[in-house]
Amino acid sequence: MLYSYTRYITLKTRSNHTICFACIWSENILNDVLTEWAEDERKTLERQLKRSQEERSNLKKDINRISKDLQVALAELNVYRSEKPHKENQPKVIERSSSFSTFNQINNENDAEKWKEKSGTLFREVNRIRQNLAEALEQNNELRYQLALARGEREFSSCIEKDYPLSPSLSYHTAHEGNRKDDIVIHEPQEPFQLGSSKASLACSIMIRSSSLDRDRKNQTRERSRQRSRSANRRPALTKDELSRREKRREMRLPKGVSRSSSVTSLYWTAKEQQKLPLMSASWHEKALENDLPDGDTDNDRRNIRVISLREKVGKLSRDNKDLQAKLTYFTAAQPDSSRMLELEQETEELKMTATPNYDRQIRLLQDELDIRRRESAMYEKKITEIEEERKEMYLVMFKKGQQAANMEITEDKMVDAMTEDRVTLKFLHDAFYYYLLNRGDSQEHLSVIMTILGFTSNQKAEISNKKRGRSN
Repeated sequence: MLYSYTRYITLKTRSNHTICFACIWSENILNDVLTEWAEDERKTLERQLKRSQEERSNLKKDINRISKDLQVALAELNVYRSEKPHKENQPKVIERSSSFSTFNQINNENDAEKWKEKSGTLFREVNRIRQNLAEALEQNNELRYQLALARGEREFSSCIEKDYPLSPSLSYHTAHEGNRKDDIVIHEPQEPFQLGSSKASLACSIMIRSSSLDRDRKNQTRERSRQRSRSANRRPALTKDELSRREKRREMRLPKGVSRSSSVTSLYWTAKEQQKLPLMSASWHEKALENDLPDGDTDNDRRNIRVISLREKVGKLSRDNKDLQAKLTYFTAAQPDSSRMLELEQETEELKMTATPNYDRQIRLLQDELDIRRRESAMYEKKITEIEEERKEMYLVMFKKGQQAANMEITEDKMVDAMTEDRVTLKFLHDAFYYYLLNRGDSQEHLSVIMTILGFTSNQKAEISNKKRGRSN
């Protein structure tokens, strides 16, 4: 207690202020220093933790990269171990004695660098070969898949040909020239597909038709099948002479180098031969044969070819005429009821009339629903904006209340500090007067402290000290 009191006295004598409280000030400074030190320590620890995490992530990346490089190196080492050395493939030659080799052995410093360069090039070559092998395997799988698709389409086409056989007097293009104007045909090769061959190619027939043509062809095939079933007994049997004549006409129509069993052409034709092929028009075979004829042919051959194509057209028109006659006889034999037809027409008209109001009504319903949704969205947007405004006002009120509370705390702290200062000064005055009365220590020093606390001036202090000295004398 005495030590703290004397420390206070020395501070008071050195300063010119009236009242100072060294103990409280030192405690506040100590607390501030401790808090700042703790904050600095926390920040340094956070920085060290972040740095250690970054180093750990970098080390993980390096470890993964090194492990991948190690796996690649191990794979390459296994490849080189499995391969035979080049010396076994070379012819065996009698080597010289070891004494000669050791005598003429010269250590070259660049041998290691050359060996490293050679090994690096070999590794790169092995990696390139592996990539090419992977690409070749992918291409092989794709070709197998296309081959399976082509085989399936071929089986499907063969089944269709079995169910609906074509007339032997017509070729592939003339029999369906009216229905195949929009078709795109990719012809398949005549040679079989062989695995491992570099020149092997694959193609499958791709058909692109419009929906109307597909429907017309389906209807025509159905009508023809019905007509064949009805008129199968009417047709006379074909003789061998007629079959041979038709086969000869077919051979004359086909270009050279094409098999008789298939009407598709090969992909191995040259570009000039493919350019000679015209579009699938009415005179396709005529133009193809005119292009294939040499320069020395006579006009008689061209006339014969023209006659053959015209005969085919006449035959086709006659068959179409027969089909139309068969349809006419079929419909006339059925004798449909006119009243039933009128009823059906009325029903179709009613359906057409009812379809449009239904669509209009649905459009109106959708429009009403859209308007309702728009109004709801506008209402929700307005509600959201109101809620946001309320939140902003609430946050503003809370902020103001917090400011008021902080100001009140500051004023209360100031009042408490003033009260504590008064109590401390009173306690110091009490102790100084007590020690002065008991005459402990230096009484003159106690008296000067009391006068300082009570706010005596320097003149008053000098008068009191002079009178006290006179009394003592």
